[in-house]
Amino acid sequence: MSYLRFVAVSLFSLATTITVAAFCEVAGIDYRAGLVAVILVTPPMTYLLQKRFTYRYR
Repeated sequence: MSYLRFVAVSLFSLATTITVAAFCEVAGIDYRAGLVAVILVTPPMTYLLQKRFTYRYR
């Protein structure tokens, strides 16, 4: 079960990365700022989801 949760969170993180990057591109934001936005949003979100959803203790 943990494996499926890990995969789900990983796919959600991928989708978030693509969404943030696409938003920055459509908004006309420089690609470097878009990269910073992805770096600031995705890892903390992924960490929290993995900690609270994938590896939660029962």
